[in-house]
Amino acid sequence: MDKELIIGQFNDSFPPAIDGVATTLINYAGYFHREEKCCCAVVPYYPSARYEDFSFPVLTFASLPVPFRRQYRFSHPRLNFKLSSRLMDIDFDILHAHSPFTSGRLALILAKKQNIPIVATFHTKFRDDIMAVIKNDMIADKMIDHIVAFYNECDAVWVVNGATGKTLEEYGYKKDYRIAPNGCDIPVGPCTEEIRERVNRHYQIAPGQKLILYVGQHTYQKNTKVIIKSIGELKTYGVDFKMLFVGDGDKKGHLEEMAAEMGLADDVIFAGCVADRQHLEDIYRRADLFLFPSIYDNAPLVVREAAAGHTPSLLIEASNAADGIIDNENGFLVSRPCEREIGKRIYDIFSDEELLKRVGQKASETVCVPWETVLRDVHGQYRDIIRSYRDRQRRAI
Repeated sequence: MDKELIIGQFNDSFPPAIDGVATTLINYAGYFHREEKCCCAVVPYYPSARYEDFSFPVLTFASLPVPFRRQYRFSHPRLNFKLSSRLMDIDFDILHAHSPFTSGRLALILAKKQNIPIVATFHTKFRDDIMAVIKNDMIADKMIDHIVAFYNECDAVWVVNGATGKTLEEYGYKKDYRIAPNGCDIPVGPCTEEIRERVNRHYQIAPGQKLILYVGQHTYQKNTKVIIKSIGELKTYGVDFKMLFVGDGDKKGHLEEMAAEMGLADDVIFAGCVADRQHLEDIYRRADLFLFPSIYDNAPLVVREAAAGHTPSLLIEASNAADGIIDNENGFLVSRPCEREIGKRIYDIFSDEELLKRVGQKASETVCVPWETVLRDVHGQYRDIIRSYRDRQRRAI
């Protein structure tokens, strides 16, 4: 099978909403549109989006904001008749769904109509999201059953690491799956004096101050309140530092109020979303420690991006996010998301400059894999899936 492929990448988030899955889709679509005949993204319509800025074609479906997380959109695939008609005019070879909801169902319907294979990646702990809103186990279980049914209908299911695969199994999925890790689009390299001065000037950080960084959605599922409390604990040790939050979310205002009430207004910076990737790259390099106490995330891209800048992460032991991290070797671990334990651990880490530097170097060598490397493997997997699918179709005739 030597012909160039036409590929569809489907997801329920896309810039201006910035999250790890949207970033993954952008890297997939950009790579395959460059390497193959065509790869288009199929995503929700955002009124403020600039779809023409991307190197690949973007097709959108009608959608409304999710009431409780307005940066995300929802719809029903069967309401998008116009888009469905446009998609049917494209002779796809394979589809890849990065969400089991509107975009994933749309991809599944299209795959069946065109008689082509569909791959689906399990990225997210959906039950945590559902329980955060509904808080009803019975309803959550029913919704998880619906999600698992989606993955059961796909031709191939991928997970981002081994721990995430176990989560999918806990949800009731019993078929085979393959680990397809996330990559990193930030070049590996340490901080320079020029970068340090530039970031210090931008955020009014003193030259000798330690910088602790969090990048991600400002939601409570990611234990962002624990970060604020941990910073309060760290302050009792007399450490000279700044805590920088990058991102946005429905709890951003609450976190700002919490920091102010705890007397941390001068110690914590809320930068908001940083769309400029070069500036974000500088921030990762300037940071001394990436603090990510989430037990919600599976294989966070932000941990890999920080590692590319020689910045090690402090994570929760046995969490999915900590898969592949060895304490004091290529990252740091604490036993639970407890502010006292985290605050004391940060103090200990900052008290040993040699350890911090060595672990940061090892993180850059082992934690971040370039997207180009990851997607070359995906490229071969796509062709194998298409070949197997067509062989099965021929045998069924």
